[in-house]
Amino acid sequence: MGVLIGQNVPTPGLAFALGVASHFMLDLIPHGDSQLYKNYKDGNAVKKSLIYVAVDSVLAIIIFIYLLETAPYASRGTMVAGVIGGIIPDFLVALGEGMKIRPLLWFQRLHMRIHDAIASRIGNIPLGTGIVMQLAVLAVMVFIVKR
Repeated sequence: MGVLIGQNVPTPGLAFALGVASHFMLDLIPHGDSQLYKNYKDGNAVKKSLIYVAVDSVLAIIIFIYLLETAPYASRGTMVAGVIGGIIPDFLVALGEGMKIRPLLWFQRLHMRIHDAIASRIGNIPLGTGIVMQLAVLAVMVFIVKR
């Protein structure tokens, strides 16, 4: 989403801010990873959680490179700023998790409250369904932007 935002806004600062906002808006949509995080926190599915994060990261990089290479009209600076804005919330959560920095732990709680706001009320969806749903949302957004 950060790349798509960066393709359509004039400045890196705005792309970054909208990338951060889009992260939280998309996190509101249940996408099947809440239980994975809880299992990780409890020490139950640590390896599975880390594999999921690794695969998710590799796919994100591939999609980022594809979108970067197929958008010659867009400013690479705004696209990169949008991507950084889109991933910084998860980066800060991981940093807080690893370093136990108090303000980041506060941010982590806020992030998870937003992440689970709907899923905790209506129930989460299976991880596979969440992945398909995320890919569908991405495909729709790419279609809208690229047409």
